[in-house]
Amino acid sequence: MAKKSMPGGRLQSGGGSGLDSSPFLSEANAERIVQTLCTVRGAALKVGQMLSIQDNSFISPQLQRIFERVRQSADFMPRWQMLRVLEEELGRDWQAKVASLEEVPFAAASIGQVHQGLLRDGTEVAVKIQYPGIAQSIQSDVQNLLAVLKMSAALPAGLFAEQSLQALQQELAWECDYRREAACAQNFRQLLANDPFFRVPAVV
Repeated sequence: MAKKSMPGGRLQSGGGSGLDSSPFLSEANAERIVQTLCTVRGAALKVGQMLSIQDNSFISPQLQRIFERVRQSADFMPRWQMLRVLEEELGRDWQAKVASLEEVPFAAASIGQVHQGLLRDGTEVAVKIQYPGIAQSIQSDVQNLLAVLKMSAALPAGLFAEQSLQALQQELAWECDYRREAACAQNFRQLLANDPFFRVPAVV
């Protein structure tokens, strides 16, 4: 519902270690990578999350362990910033539209976070709040991360980096368009309205 920010906290579900003796993949450098990607979020974090789900034939096991830690962690906005984004996107009277809104998100990812809320009429909702500046930083974030991975020789030999980069930037731009996402959700809700196995939440 609303849209780079200062870290307010971190949601995570575990960690790991066991890196090899490579200077680049040392435990200290691995921790720096994890901390940096989780803090800057955006496209850089998205790339890290994508690499974490590749098998060992695509990236080295030690690099995969680094990105697995990235996938399990994400910083979320501090309260003051979250409230500012809500006010900018929904107006100063946004609180009049909800009965309650959990201040700590139940999910935080690369471009935004999700909060549990309750409307005045009793409807339970999931409120998606996009990190400010994320959409504008996609291109620079991806280019910077690509440069780092190239210098570290961390990219797989068979990866078509430039083509993958273009596809990633387009996909992230779409993900940042919450109105487009809402329209797609409404379309899927209509298409699956009578399906006994799927339930698509309404967009409010």
